[in-house]
Amino acid sequence: RLASAVPQSLQQQEDDEDDEDDEDDGSECDSVGAGYGESAKVTGGDSVGTGFSIPRKVSIQSNASSSKVVVREFTLNPTIVHYTVPSTGDSSVYLQAKTANTTELVLLASAKVNIFVDGAFISKSNLRQTNAGSNFYMFLGVDPGVKCSFKEIKSENKGATWTNSNKCKEKMFHTTVYNTKSGPIKLLVADALPKSTDEKIIVETLDPRPNQIKPMGSGQNGIYGLAGLESGIPDGVFKDEATNTLTWVSTVPPQKKTMINFHYNVF
Repeated sequence: RLASAVPQSLQQQEDDEDDEDDEDDGSECDSVGAGYGESAKVTGGDSVGTGFSIPRKVSIQSNASSSKVVVREFTLNPTIVHYTVPSTGDSSVYLQAKTANTTELVLLASAKVNIFVDGAFISKSNLRQTNAGSNFYMFLGVDPGVKCSFKEIKSENKGATWTNSNKCKEKMFHTTVYNTKSGPIKLLVADALPKSTDEKIIVETLDPRPNQIKPMGSGQNGIYGLAGLESGIPDGVFKDEATNTLTWVSTVPPQKKTMINFHYNVF
């Protein structure tokens, strides 16, 4: 749950650095991390920085080491999906969250965001700087309860077809995802459709058929999975024209498998 992950993430972005700085020295910083009481208030800010008034005493060591001060704990309500791109050679299925920063705070960019689920640490992630009211997306690590396999079924040169008199290269792939969990999941599987800058080269999709593919919103990037889709979107196949990425969206029932075929010709 991102609701439990975000507060911990903000508190422990630099847990790998200078652990000795966190030792109890009997100072007033003993209260930090245990019952923060009243939240900090934003006293001013602009595009460069934001000022906060923290309603408690905090001791900062006068040396060159880093110090951590808890500014705020808060809960967010994300949309969670499972996301995988098995054609890259990584068949792991990742949890991805989309949510809005509903606070008045600016969430600072970090490459050391700790992810906790039900109080247990599961992974590290990245966070882009996010202004108040803006959406952000975050990978929450691999879900071992969802298994994925990817296999190339066909890769061969062919002669002319009834739709094209030129020789072509036929490619076919098969992806199987098994949901071993006790509840349903929303699954996103992404793959790249070949795109040529030469107008003489034609790519013909056979599965899914062109009339089954729906466009993504303008300017959205399918490689980020949920970032290119609106929450609550129905199952289907979607294409990002900018990157030529296809994204299959499906709801997989508990203890069930879903199979995705990707079949195309290149003339």
